Order: sequence, then structure tokens, then C-alpha cells
Amino acid sequence: MTRVYTLGLDAWQTIDSNGQLNLPTQSSFLAYLGTTDETVTGAGNTYTFGSGNALTILFDQNSNMNTNGIFTAPATGKYTFQSSISMGTLSVAMTEGVMYLVTTGNTFAAAHVAPGLARGPSGLYTFSIAIVCNMTAGDTAKIQIVISNGIVNTASAQAGSGNISCWFSGSLVA
Repeated sequence: MTRVYTLGLDAWQTIDSNGQLNLPTQSSFLAYLGTTDETVTGAGNTYTFGSGNALTILFDQNSNMNTNGIFTAPATGKYTFQSSISMGTLSVAMTEGVMYLVTTGNTFAAAHVAPGLARGPSGLYTFSIAIVCNMTAGDTAKIQIVISNGIVNTASAQAGSGNISCWFSGSLVA
């Protein structure tokens, strides 16, 4: 037996016979880069994920994420965000790299690294961030990367070939 709880005409929560809870109106999204964004940073430029090539939306419960990388909070609450972005075409001169989650109220930094030196055998360095933060209805969130000290902006956000290697996800948790 499934219990359905409604607010007006819409089911806002269901609990199935196994006790599994489903919140079909709770905001949740996953967007990824399907095509590489070339030469976006490296000499200090700020790259906003989704500002070059449009993101592909894998799912977007409530339509709060757009293809240019901006999530807009539909309600006041606590949101969890995660992102992983693989950067390539890195030179050894690129000795400072930072990934940010930028919300209307705060900026969260992660991965202060020298990506040109920390890159793997494939020539890529992958930035990652995960955070739970407060947002007010109408606040926005986006992912940014700044790589510095290169001569020119050669660093590129690498779309995966056969896999998803640059993505941004989030959901309302409380």
C-alpha cells in the first residue's frame, strides 16, 4: 500500500509499503557539460561553469536550474551542492587554482592547488566541492574556477568522452 499526502491537488510526499519516502516536489538537479569549453581560464580569468557551452540537464525536479549553470532556490532552506570539473590543457606555470561555489549570500572555496603541477597522467586536474548551505527563496548558486599564473588562458573544462566528467548537482535537504 502506498500512502500519498497531498497539498491542494499535487502529491508532495508518498510513502510506499516498504517505508520508502519520495518527495516529488523537492527541488533537485544534475547538469553536466556535454561539449568541452575551450581556453576558459589559466591566466587569472574566472570561468563560470555553463557560461560557455550550454549545460545538459540530466534531471531538474521543479525546473530551478538553467543551462547556463545558475540554480535559483525556490524556497528558503538548507541546500546541498556538489560539483566535479575536470580541467585540461594545463601548463606547469598555472600554479594557483581555486574552485568556488558562489551563492547570493556566500562564496565557498575549495581546492587551492597548483593544477599545472598536480595534473594526472592524462593531463587533467579535477576540482571538486561539496557543501550544505543556507539559501533564501530567490537566491542563486553557481560554480566558478579561477586558474592563475599561466601566460594565456589555455585551460579548458573537459567534457567526457563516454562519461560525465564535469557536472553540478544540488537539492533542497531541509
